[in-house]
Amino acid sequence: MRKLFTTLLLTALFFQVHATHIVGGDISYTHLGGLDYKVRLKLHRDCGGAGLGLNVTLSASSSNLAQYLTMYATLVDSGVINTYCSGIATTCSNPSSIYPGFEYYIYEDTITLPAVASDWIFSFSLCCRNNLINNLVSPGSRSFFVYTNLDNLNALGGFNNSVNFLYDNSIAYSVNQTYTLNQAAIDIDGDSLHFSLVQPFDSNPTATCAYAPGYSLANPFGASGSVTINPLNGSLTFMNSLSSYNVIAIKVDEYRNGQLIASTIKDMQMIFVNGGANNLPSLSGVNGGANYYTSLNVCPSSNLTFTVVGSDL
Repeated sequence: MRKLFTTLLLTALFFQVHATHIVGGDISYTHLGGLDYKVRLKLHRDCGGAGLGLNVTLSASSSNLAQYLTMYATLVDSGVINTYCSGIATTCSNPSSIYPGFEYYIYEDTITLPAVASDWIFSFSLCCRNNLINNLVSPGSRSFFVYTNLDNLNALGGFNNSVNFLYDNSIAYSVNQTYTLNQAAIDIDGDSLHFSLVQPFDSNPTATCAYAPGYSLANPFGASGSVTINPLNGSLTFMNSLSSYNVIAIKVDEYRNGQLIASTIKDMQMIFVNGGANNLPSLSGVNGGANYYTSLNVCPSSNLTFTVVGSDL
């Protein structure tokens, strides 16, 4: 539960041994009733480094209310992120493997906010990022920072549930391949979502990491690649012809009746490796046909079934 705090120095010192092994994550919240919220942090880590602990420190703050609160979230779930084909041993199962493996860690805690405000921020920060990152200036001295905010003062109904990302994206990708990732972001309140790329954050919501020369928000992979995001559904399309480490951040804004009530940041480190030649798989349209677009009427609580046929050389 929340407690007042004046410094996060001890937290920063505790996490420093783990910092370079965090490769992504996001933070979200669920409304439990009244001013009670469950806050959830998901972190992705490189199995080549030290493991994460059973607890992490999160913060909740409102400048308008002069409130700065801390939470001690507990590990509730963890597991391996499936990045490679089955049968390949990664550093998660074999520390001497040449294939880096990755895990997810989920932490949760509950908090009772002292009052409604338009500027509540739930956040998590640690120093420092991976020194191998190519597209940021001095990445080893930059913090990993994710946040989600809440306006429970102006939001219709006086409450909100943040957006949630259902799936863990892969972290390692082959060069010279075009990928499209579905962020699988949902909002149980039915709020309108808008997706955009933003600069990765460094230590707080107003500080961003500077791009290295040749990289920019318009092209965070530089001249060797490209990345775009669909603002309506969050689909991320990208490729990179250079073996490299790159970080991007995705911002999801929630609108209710035209009012911006929350934003959530997802931080992603993406590793591009020379995986050799590959034939991309192919997918059929609906029910094995050539039609990739269709309209279906579905009643609540009824089942919907259709078939998509896939093949891979």
